[in-house]
Amino acid sequence: MKNKLSILLGILAPYLFLAYSCAQADEEKPFTVAVTPGKFDVFVIESAQLDARQSVTLASELPSNKGKIIWLVEEGTYVKAGDLVARFDPAPFEEDLANLNRDHDDGEAALAQAEAELQIQIRAGRDTVEQNEYAVRVAELKLRNLIDADQPLRITAAESERQSARIALEQARQEHEAQQEMIKEGFGSESMLKEAAAHEQEQKNAVDLATQKLRLLKEVILPAEVRQAELEVENHKRELENSRQMRLHKLAKQNNVLARLRNQLASLESSQHHAEELLARTEIHAPVQGFVIYKSIPVGNERRKVRVGDSVWNRHGFIVLPDMSAMVGHVNIREQSIGKLAVGQPVTLKPEAYPELVLNGHIDLVGTLVDDAVNRDENFFHVRIALDNVDPRLRPGMRAQAAILTDSFADVLRVPIETVFYSDGKAVCFIWDDDEARPQPVQLGPSDGKYVVVEQGLEAVQQVLLTRPRQAFNQDAFE
Repeated sequence: MKNKLSILLGILAPYLFLAYSCAQADEEKPFTVAVTPGKFDVFVIESAQLDARQSVTLASELPSNKGKIIWLVEEGTYVKAGDLVARFDPAPFEEDLANLNRDHDDGEAALAQAEAELQIQIRAGRDTVEQNEYAVRVAELKLRNLIDADQPLRITAAESERQSARIALEQARQEHEAQQEMIKEGFGSESMLKEAAAHEQEQKNAVDLATQKLRLLKEVILPAEVRQAELEVENHKRELENSRQMRLHKLAKQNNVLARLRNQLASLESSQHHAEELLARTEIHAPVQGFVIYKSIPVGNERRKVRVGDSVWNRHGFIVLPDMSAMVGHVNIREQSIGKLAVGQPVTLKPEAYPELVLNGHIDLVGTLVDDAVNRDENFFHVRIALDNVDPRLRPGMRAQAAILTDSFADVLRVPIETVFYSDGKAVCFIWDDDEARPQPVQLGPSDGKYVVVEQGLEAVQQVLLTRPRQAFNQDAFE
């Protein structure tokens, strides 16, 4: 009897616990929320650090350490592109430029005199060259006339003569054949047949002769005449070239002097241009907008930030200017979230210093290697966010909350993640209906850390508990 009572209590125990839980829930009026339908966006939210997309380092472009600073814009000043940032002592470069200007004036005077002498020599030899040029043009005209006019006419005449001979040959051949037909019919005579045959042979000879004349004309006579005309052109061209060489020989001294003076003047002009560039480089203007940050430079046995009176070395940067016209955000993303991210995904950032300021951007780089600089127990990957808009209040190094939109659903059911519980790895929500809590297995979708999508198991407007009932339900309730 005792054993039977124990078995009965074992069977009724889950139901007694269920009744007790429901009674307790009714007595305490548990907190519930409604299952809500609608649009659901999935975000990965992390802290980001703002920075300029690129920074420009300013350095002296003066030789050696001749860049002696006589003025600097105050560190931390926000400058625009084109604003003056630093000024070096221009005195030594102004003196060099003045000396070069005087030397250049003297060189121009000497060059003008040499060019006048050269013009005299040029005019002296011009007549001979022009006469030879005229002779070349006449010879070329004769050659062109021979090729373009005389030669085609003579070839056409010879071809016409041969064509006439061929026509006469055809007529003689037809006459010969006619005499042969008349002989066959008994009307002709042998004498007339022989005469027709002789006439046909005569016309054949005439065709051969005309053909031979045409061939000789094309292959021998006309080519020879053309070659003769070409030789005449070449001869006149040689005479022209000789006259030019003679003139150049007579002008060699003047040309050498002129070339030397021009080289000297070109060298002076190059030095002038370089001196003007150096003088212009005594002022450094901001190539981009940003905040002025001094760099440390070696001064004696120490390193310190640059100041007025220092002489800085060529190409040794002494000012950094972050380009604030384009900014980025650097985010470290946990390994479990990196698979959700892709280049181009939209991002919203809210700077901690200005919570009301909303910055829009998008991912433009997703790191492929674990970021070793992040010293934490879990793996992180670097993600860079390109900002679509900037604000003059922003500074490099500011922190902001970044919300990366990884997915979006038009119409789904969602519940707070606090309403989802797990038993043996299965997700369950507790539906509050008729003052009773009953477990409902659910199939979950994406989550944004606050809410989770319910793909199966719940319906809109249903109320679910925010806390688990005091007593656990029988495992069978989840199956």
